[in-house]
Amino acid sequence: MLAIVNYGHFWSRELIDWGTVGYGNAGSLRASRKAGASAWTADFRNQIAIYALFNEEREAVYIGQTGSGNQRLFHRLRHHSRGQLRDRWTNFSWFGFLEPKDKNILVPPTPRSNGFDEELMQERRQKLLDPRYKAHSKMRSMRLKRF
Repeated sequence: MLAIVNYGHFWSRELIDWGTVGYGNAGSLRASRKAGASAWTADFRNQIAIYALFNEEREAVYIGQTGSGNQRLFHRLRHHSRGQLRDRWTNFSWFGFLEPKDKNILVPPTPRSNGFDEELMQERRQKLLDPRYKAHSKMRSMRLKRF
């Protein structure tokens, strides 16, 4: 079982590069580890993750997971932008299982001694449901990378 190794918190739907019609214009979910950085660090388009969609009041309207077949994070967000939830969400958060190896390549993480912690996973689910919860100390102690 994979452990969560990175996350993105309250990303704006408006900042997603949805791409255009045609080969090579597939869109992206680019991020940098430092706020306001001019260069991007990784593209999380193909991330396997647990994610949540939030409305303007930062209330969770949907929680899902990716990784079944070709269902990666970008594909699921695009589906939600066109489906019945299209007018109900403005931001999203995700907790990812793949590490960026290069700007466009995500790989499973190297094994760590701390392994998977079900209690911590439950706490992260609670954070998705209550975004006002600010205790990120356990996340930092797990060496998670925020994007």
